[in-house]
Amino acid sequence: MRSIRMLAILMLGLSACTTSRKVGPLNNQPLSIAFTQARSLEIEPCGCSFGQAGGVVREMNALTKWKSEPGRQWLQLSGGTTFVPVQGKVNSAFHARKAKALVEAMNILGVSALAPGAKDFGLSLSDLQSWKEQSNFKWISTNVFDKKTGKTAFEPIVWVNWDKQAIAIVSASRGGVPEAFELRAPEQSIRDALKDRKPDMLVVLSELNGLERTRLSKAFAFRMVILGQEGDLSTDSVTQWDAETLFQSPLSRGRTISRLDLNLSGDAHWFSPLAQDEYRAAMKGWIASESNFKAQLKKAPTDTPLHKSLAESWFEVNHSLARANEILSVKSGAAFSGESVLLGDAWIEPANSLSKVVQKFHADTREQALATTH
Repeated sequence: MRSIRMLAILMLGLSACTTSRKVGPLNNQPLSIAFTQARSLEIEPCGCSFGQAGGVVREMNALTKWKSEPGRQWLQLSGGTTFVPVQGKVNSAFHARKAKALVEAMNILGVSALAPGAKDFGLSLSDLQSWKEQSNFKWISTNVFDKKTGKTAFEPIVWVNWDKQAIAIVSASRGGVPEAFELRAPEQSIRDALKDRKPDMLVVLSELNGLERTRLSKAFAFRMVILGQEGDLSTDSVTQWDAETLFQSPLSRGRTISRLDLNLSGDAHWFSPLAQDEYRAAMKGWIASESNFKAQLKKAPTDTPLHKSLAESWFEVNHSLARANEILSVKSGAAFSGESVLLGDAWIEPANSLSKVVQKFHADTREQALATTH
């Protein structure tokens, strides 16, 4: 039974790891979205088993290279746990200085909007408000509400007008929040934020798991891009989840930065010949698996764990087949391509203005340490 379930997982994994590469030149006004997930208060390279990667200096170098491409407009977004470190107890003075440095770095990077993660709301609300006031970017919390006011902790939605297209940016947080806040269902919170206005594209800065993202993608009948997911797991590529929804989720802690290149001139569907080719190739495996599960279901005794497992596997593979058929039926639509870049040693040079932000943080930290020892 374990081998059967593993086969289903492997087959489904083909769809989860679909990598959409370049599909050729886009139209006259392509929009590119740069996205960084769950910075976790990191402003310098971090990582042990993964090797040293990330950091705002390297991120700036990657963005500078991307933005040197002519005829492209950029929208830079960030989401997930931002001001809470992955490990160690939060030291209010030290981490407040680091958070201030991170906000300054994000200002220089040109971030347009941030959706803080659920963990960030465990910090002092006054600190969060202070960092927000220092920000040149919007803060979004579509489904995190302040119980005292009954309103969202930050803006519920940000609208961006681009080339006659209305783009709505929202957030979808998950996990525990302190008693002073309430985490509401993302689908209804997004509907309330939209106020019956239909965007040409909905961008969701997400902390949701796979099942929750699927549910969200089915809740709205217009073009969507869902950026980010729960935890450190990552497809590290753009996945066409259904005819109207794209998923993308880079590694957390700023180790990677992702980009989506979009041409919104098509209809409400997403369309990439390369993505369709990959789904077409995966179909053979799914069809064989569906036939295998169906045959074994007929032989397995009913009301047994084996029958239940086979039934679940058969349902999952059928769901993947239905979704693939939907994607393959699209003949034209909004073109897309995407990539994620690991911010490794190749991006160390050249030094840029973010180096001064990091150096200033270390100088302030040393100065504070000296002051407390005297």
